Amino acid sequence: MEVCGFEALTSSEEGGDDRPATGWVLDLTRRGFEGWIESIIEGRPTRAVPNPVRLESELQGALVHWNDPDWLATNCSILASAAPIGERPNIVRRAIEEALSRVRTEGSMGTEQACRALELAYMKKRANHKEAMCSLAVSRATFYRLCKRGIHTLAGELLTSWRSASPAG
Repeated sequence: MEVCGFEALTSSEEGGDDRPATGWVLDLTRRGFEGWIESIIEGRPTRAVPNPVRLESELQGALVHWNDPDWLATNCSILASAAPIGERPNIVRRAIEEALSRVRTEGSMGTEQACRALELAYMKKRANHKEAMCSLAVSRATFYRLCKRGIHTLAGELLTSWRSASPAG
């Protein structure tokens, strides 16, 4: 199903039987039916590149819940949809860490500071925004602008890497 562009949605009901239920969804809102069927016929990847705004939102959620594997397993459909639910937290974290590393090697000093803000605010064991602001020696407003820029930059890097990983089409 994934080869045809469908995404697995897995959930488990509290109080019911403990087996997760899996359903499949095909999102044609970005590609349309024509684009989807042409991709199948021509042998190109059928999964559309995710909506950048939705990806940024998912990244924000993943960072906020960095140390909550249950949340990461059930709420990161863009970053780890094809993975088994038990592997998703590690896949999500690894995808973000690798994108952060790539951004740092290619980025400016401002990008480095934005990446550092994300690490201090969300990815450390005892993340604390106030301590992160002090560590970076920036105001509250600047700190949140840095976090927003960091998330936007990470999303752009992930989209670029996904586009370059799939054949032109």
